[in-house]
Amino acid sequence: MNPDLLILCALNEDKWPEAADPGPRLSRGMRLAAGLEPPERRQGLAAHDFARGTGNESVIIAYSGRIGTSPALPSRLVQRLEAFAGEDNVAAWQKRGAVWLEQVRRLDAVTETRAAMRPAPNPPVDTEPRQLSVTEIETLMRSPYDIYAKHVLRLRPLDALGRNARGARARHHYPRYPGALCRGGA
Repeated sequence: MNPDLLILCALNEDKWPEAADPGPRLSRGMRLAAGLEPPERRQGLAAHDFARGTGNESVIIAYSGRIGTSPALPSRLVQRLEAFAGEDNVAAWQKRGAVWLEQVRRLDAVTETRAAMRPAPNPPVDTEPRQLSVTEIETLMRSPYDIYAKHVLRLRPLDALGRNARGARARHHYPRYPGALCRGGA
């Protein structure tokens, strides 16, 4: 595959490549003894992917200056590439990339702000709740919009941001694996 332009994104430290974490249940030695891959293998594969990607004719390497409210570092792969290429080449790359950064800044630019109107829900009478629990009366007095969202709009809370869905799946399936390994199955 040889695209006209390849964009390598999220090249921040501990995001790409991910930290070599063996996980909470098996130590590195236990993983190797069970015939599982060492946690460093993912980092090697990510470095390989990075090297293959930077071999494309046109590449944009993108990383965040901040993650949340904290400053962020570029990935060690980017840092090594910059150290290898030298300051002059890095300055030339940044100069060529300034066009893209300016376009992104224009997308995020706010020219005018207007205050939003205060919400004033007026649901039909037949959708209003007919009974509330004692704790919901307290919620009604503190934040009537919570009751409106729960009973009228029938909204439910979302899962917390940043929750690792892969980890949630592993929790459900993982307890079967050690027993299968002990019995000789996989």
